[in-house]
Amino acid sequence: MGRIYTPLKYKFDIGDIIINDFRNITILDRQIRIKEFDDRKGHHIYRKKYYQYKCNICGKIDWVQEQAFNDEKRDFHICKQFCNFQYEMNQHIKDKKRDLIITNREYRKNKQNEKWYKYTCNICGWDNGWIKESNLKKGNGCACCAGKTVVKGINDIATTHPEIITYLVDKNDAYNHTIGDNELILCNCLECGLIKETKIYDIVRNGFSCPRCSDGISYPEKFIFSFLEQLKINFITQLSKNNFDWCEKYYYDFYFTYNNEQFIIETHGLQHYENKFTFYGQKNTFNKQKIIDKSKKEIAMKKGGIKEENYIVLDCRKSEMNYIINSIKNSKLNKLFDIRKVDFSLCNKYAMESKSIKVCRYYEEHKPISIKELAEIFKCSTHTIKNYLYKGTGSGLIKYNSNKQKIEQVVITGYKNGKQVEVFDLQGNSLGIFNSCSDLARQSINLFGVQFDLLKIAAVCRGEQKTHRKLYTFKYIN
Repeated sequence: MGRIYTPLKYKFDIGDIIINDFRNITILDRQIRIKEFDDRKGHHIYRKKYYQYKCNICGKIDWVQEQAFNDEKRDFHICKQFCNFQYEMNQHIKDKKRDLIITNREYRKNKQNEKWYKYTCNICGWDNGWIKESNLKKGNGCACCAGKTVVKGINDIATTHPEIITYLVDKNDAYNHTIGDNELILCNCLECGLIKETKIYDIVRNGFSCPRCSDGISYPEKFIFSFLEQLKINFITQLSKNNFDWCEKYYYDFYFTYNNEQFIIETHGLQHYENKFTFYGQKNTFNKQKIIDKSKKEIAMKKGGIKEENYIVLDCRKSEMNYIINSIKNSKLNKLFDIRKVDFSLCNKYAMESKSIKVCRYYEEHKPISIKELAEIFKCSTHTIKNYLYKGTGSGLIKYNSNKQKIEQVVITGYKNGKQVEVFDLQGNSLGIFNSCSDLARQSINLFGVQFDLLKIAAVCRGEQKTHRKLYTFKYIN
């Protein structure tokens, strides 16, 4: 006759729901399981009460012994993340980087069970954001403010930087991207029509960098250029030892005099403030940049006679109109001038345009015009002007020939100055007087049987060359 067992009493019934701070399950079934084993003391038989349960959080179905319920904190299934939410409904989370109100929360089944919170951002106003609890603990904030999620009407390009839309080949990109996106977007140059892939933030920061016609001048520098021009200030850009010996090896963004005092303006970009910034392919330039900035200021003060309060540094780490306007308002410039007279939208427009294109167009409209005159008009070096013209010629925007331009300029100079030219042979005999160098060059083939070079005639007249064709010499009469 088999062994008779006393019936075991179950602690839980089928259908019972067990909820506490560590689990939320429903009992689906129950059974007695008999386990037998032998040890040194003999043969043993054990009866264990098992329950089949379903986790109401993650949906897991499994069996567990009744004794597993004795310790409420014991995890007996895969839903190990089931515990109290750390943040409460309507809780206000505010610090230096974020200002959020928790409006909802839920569990999500991924590789693990995750706790998510819905929030309203008091900074940008977005009320449909969700964030994981682990990210909240790390200090992360609103995805809209961070530019990680595009929210139309709040942080999309069309809302924050509508001036960029004209650069986009597909205008819909303005509603599907933020300025912080790293994705390359098809954009076109407003000046020459070239289409290339670029990052939106690069356009915001430096304007559209066109390999065909860009000028290589930063947005902040062009912005301040227009700012000073509107104030009718006579200024010098890229001040160097070509202007004053005391500059030594350094360049200063802007220099001007006002009320008999000297002033320097430096437009400091991101590389002056952040160590992680890569500048012209060089990494970790921040410490070097600090040393350079300090040295430049000391030289300007000690050797250039610039007062410390007149050495104006503008924070231009963000190449954005409102950011730079705010920097101007917080600087001495706001005390020196009535900046209400400045149309900052024009500054922004000027900063977004290519100076190279402006020079090329001006050259075409006013030629023949000298390189020196262009340099004075656009307040940059003759070397820069020549580079712009050569670049414009290479891209097909204009036709610039340096030798032809020199000849045209000599003709203009001859007419303006009215300098007559006398021709001599090597024995010093006069061969004739002509109204100008160009007049002599035009008649030379008929009168002398050879074509005189206009530039070489002028060079001999100026004493830069002794003879022309080793047969003739020239001099100005008046």
